[in-house]
Amino acid sequence: MPGSPVQLAMVRRWVHAFLELDKVATETVEVVVLLASELVANAVAHSCSREGEVTVLLTLDPECGRVRLDVIDDGPAVAVTAGLGSVEHEHGRGLLLVDELSDLWGCYPDEHGTVVWFEVAVPDQSSCPVTVVRDECG
Repeated sequence: MPGSPVQLAMVRRWVHAFLELDKVATETVEVVVLLASELVANAVAHSCSREGEVTVLLTLDPECGRVRLDVIDDGPAVAVTAGLGSVEHEHGRGLLLVDELSDLWGCYPDEHGTVVWFEVAVPDQSSCPVTVVRDECG
């Protein structure tokens, strides 16, 4: 997708629709949508993606009971850490949310830039007809 802040609404709708289709619990969907929005906003704000693209990969693995979301930015590979945003600052708490609300998260360099990912447990997905789904947004 284009690396534009206006694309955040599209990412939220896409992630919500994808997980709702697979009957993921509403609480889990809300967490994944929030964290996806944070990672895409960071990719647009802190990389060359503003002039390029952001790739969002979403994986639902009911056998392992997990949702994984990867955001690949369009820029140089950099280390990403959850900083300590002060309550006085407007920005700086997105990765703290990711750290707090996800079960696992991390980052690694990619040939296109930096990949930041997170995983969230999906309770009781044994009835889901899809074993593993990986899709691209945009």
